[in-house]
Amino acid sequence: KEGIAQKQGKKYYFSSSRNIFPFEYDNFQKTYFRGNYDTHLIVIKNNKQGILRLADNKLVIPCEYEEVEIRSYKDEFIFVKKNGKYGIINLESQPLVPCEFDYVSRNFGEQGGYFLVEKNKKQGIMAANKYVIPLVYDELGRFYNDLAIPIGVKKGNKWGFVDKKFKQILPFEFEEDSNGMVYGFEINNIMSPKKDFSTAILRKNGKSGIIDNKGRLLIPFEYEVIEKIYYYNDDDIKKPLFRVFKKADDKGIELYWDGKKLITKS
Repeated sequence: KEGIAQKQGKKYYFSSSRNIFPFEYDNFQKTYFRGNYDTHLIVIKNNKQGILRLADNKLVIPCEYEEVEIRSYKDEFIFVKKNGKYGIINLESQPLVPCEFDYVSRNFGEQGGYFLVEKNKKQGIMAANKYVIPLVYDELGRFYNDLAIPIGVKKGNKWGFVDKKFKQILPFEFEEDSNGMVYGFEINNIMSPKKDFSTAILRKNGKSGIIDNKGRLLIPFEYEVIEKIYYYNDDDIKKPLFRVFKKADDKGIELYWDGKKLITKS
């Protein structure tokens, strides 16, 4: 149904859904391109990769990369490797992240245009070929577009948090749990109906507490375990939001939001 064939010493690409045309490349791979899976090919020539448009047999991404990958049918960008380093280009072959990094990845910004980059074991975030967060941290958490959700940043073995202008909101004093995780900030509709602040369950000196993105301590760091209680519909102010345990095998205490602070109910 699809492949490469030779006739009288010349190579051709053929497909059951397209006309046969001359093919000057060594091989090909299928790829997504703006939501379609049958309009473009990753083509390989002299061990270098590019992208070919099938409609007119035009090379839209030149064969100059060691690796070319579109990871999702929704993506408007391409992960590439050149001279042993990684970068990202858009579908028009314009650079979004230069090919100078040891590692690149999408960083989960809701609009999809934020990328985590790593060089010499330091991480930062780039967008549109510019640094959003400088390349100075040992590890970074997720980047969210929402201004009320800060970004986790790690130096040494401790985590802190910065805002979108790189201002340090919380110092480097928070620890990973036994699974190597630090849970970031979330906006709760009951606590923040205007979505103007967020909260996080963090660990400090081996104990858990709850803090908001303004640096306010909502629950002191004196609990062995704090659980967030999730609901399918989370706009009922009468429901408990957290459950805290002084010791892991204790009976948990449920916490409610009274509009200004977390409280217990008798």
